[in-house]
Amino acid sequence: MSVAAKTLPALPGKIYDRKTLNLLFGTCWITYFISYLGRLNYAASMVEIGADMGYSTSMLGLIATIMFICYGAGQLVGGIIGDYLPPRVMALCGVAISALCNLAAGLSGSYLFLAVVWGVNGLAQSLIWSPILRLFSMYMPEQALYKACVNIQSSCAVGTCLTYLLTAGIVALSGWRVIFLFSGILMAAAAVWWQIAIRRVERYSEQHGRQTDSRTAAPEETAAKPANLWKLMLTSGALGTLLPIIAMGMLKDGVVTWMPEYASGNFGTSSAFSIFITAFLPLVNLCGVYIITPLRKKMPNEQSIAALMFGVGGAAIAALMLVGSRSLLLTVVLFAVVTSCTTGCNTALISLMPTAFVRYGRTSASVGILNACCYIGSALSGYGIGLLAEKGGWSSVQILWLVCCAASVLICLALAPVWKRFKERK
Repeated sequence: MSVAAKTLPALPGKIYDRKTLNLLFGTCWITYFISYLGRLNYAASMVEIGADMGYSTSMLGLIATIMFICYGAGQLVGGIIGDYLPPRVMALCGVAISALCNLAAGLSGSYLFLAVVWGVNGLAQSLIWSPILRLFSMYMPEQALYKACVNIQSSCAVGTCLTYLLTAGIVALSGWRVIFLFSGILMAAAAVWWQIAIRRVERYSEQHGRQTDSRTAAPEETAAKPANLWKLMLTSGALGTLLPIIAMGMLKDGVVTWMPEYASGNFGTSSAFSIFITAFLPLVNLCGVYIITPLRKKMPNEQSIAALMFGVGGAAIAALMLVGSRSLLLTVVLFAVVTSCTTGCNTALISLMPTAFVRYGRTSASVGILNACCYIGSALSGYGIGLLAEKGGWSSVQILWLVCCAASVLICLALAPVWKRFKERK
């Protein structure tokens, strides 16, 4: 018997009860939505923190980079061990620790303390996403699994939007510290509900679950131990996808992180207004999520979908370089196209791709590796983009983003036939 079989509920079965499936999805959606509030509140209030505390752009970016590095490292380690640990407990620890970090950040009085606390927050936040996808894979039949993997992305968009809107309002009224205190309290409440709700789902699966879906069965149902991870990553082409995923992370978080600074520096907007307009990017990002469903019907290959998304995003960056300086509204629209495309890539490569590894018992590990690489790009988008903007201006940043898109298109197109063969393997 594998370690996973010992630590997880005995033979977890697929759940076909609509009420219980809704409880599972709703709890995961709410938890991940709130986790975004506890992660992006720093980026949303970064301009105001710098103005209040006297930190430079590169100093602010360094804290963002520390968080992304810790998040990425935690994704890698947590994803691998997550194939052997109960996902309910793993995510609970992440949410609870992140709540404490947010409360501490709101009370911080020094740069070093804030940097350390936010790094720990990155580690804690890394324990949340992989367990969510693993819970979906363990308990949901195939059709419900696909819908959940797509729909859970809306929690990211809504969480990001609410973070920026709340931060804009709170910064204007009472300063940046209150948003961290509010986030910490909300995440503590989410941790309590997570424990109650997911334990209820586990009990239902133990009593009423059915072992009928071999393609998405949990590892303890299909094999004595999970398959060789790196062999799967290599033969599927997922290993080569790591480079486009790094580029995706640089674009996805780079635009959201630096949009307020970009607007302030290029159009002279206030900190609160810059944060406010950035809040609308995630709402448009939902287009990138839900366009995946019709695309997948015509193009059932995640690599091909990602290539298309990178291509459209690159075209928007090229347009930004040519005409973006003429209007703040035009700049926001073009940035919205870029972030929508990267959100579509994220859905295809990090939410949908790992479901193909479930039958090998490697869902959590594959999610961890893919997400870790995404946050390598996110880390580069923090200190790296801030430093590049200081030294070479925002035009240098735009050139870098355009090169990342073009290279990613080529790589994803090359890997598409490899991924197709892997998915069709019996």
